[in-house]
Amino acid sequence: MTEFQITLWIMSAGFGLNFGLLLIIWNSLSKLDEKVTDIDRRLCRLEGAFSAKECCMIKDDSKLKKAE
Repeated sequence: MTEFQITLWIMSAGFGLNFGLLLIIWNSLSKLDEKVTDIDRRLCRLEGAFSAKECCMIKDDSKLKKAE
């Protein structure tokens, strides 16, 4: 083998390793996406419950009566 062929083998091994690592990271990100979606769903339920019981601090100021 010539030096050029050895260099090509080393470069292709490096690209293969990087591609494998990217696949591992991509699969772990999909699991993280499911967890974030689950947390978002829970927060929406809590917000709805607080809003129904008028415990929510985010309210429209025009509906509140002000003392004059």
